[in-house]
Amino acid sequence: MAANTPKLDFDTFHNIINGQLTTTPTITYSLNPATGLPNAPVPLSTLADTNLTVASASTAQKSWAKTTIFHRRTQLLTFADTLSITYLEQFTQLLIAEQGNRISLPATRFFAPLPLSAIPLNSHSHLEKQS
Repeated sequence: MAANTPKLDFDTFHNIINGQLTTTPTITYSLNPATGLPNAPVPLSTLADTNLTVASASTAQKSWAKTTIFHRRTQLLTFADTLSITYLEQFTQLLIAEQGNRISLPATRFFAPLPLSAIPLNSHSHLEKQS
């Protein structure tokens, strides 16, 4: 990981609603199937949390829709590359804890199925109406 890249905290989880980290009064957690030990607690969202998230996403979608496909592709690829290159080890450890897989499987399964940088710019053409 590069020196100026922030380390993600994989022990404290939040919801992100309207760009803000939020928590809930109730938490839950999963068990590591390999050890039986609890994983880090996560917020247990309510219907109100979900409704606020949907409303915030609807608002954000309006400005996102005004951007070009090239801008969206660049933003998504940058995000995907950051996750897959910079945080590969942390995601691998998280998937091992959540799924009980051996170390060779999680990273491959999380990042290998869809090499986003290989998606052509016109890959959305199948969504356009056929004449």
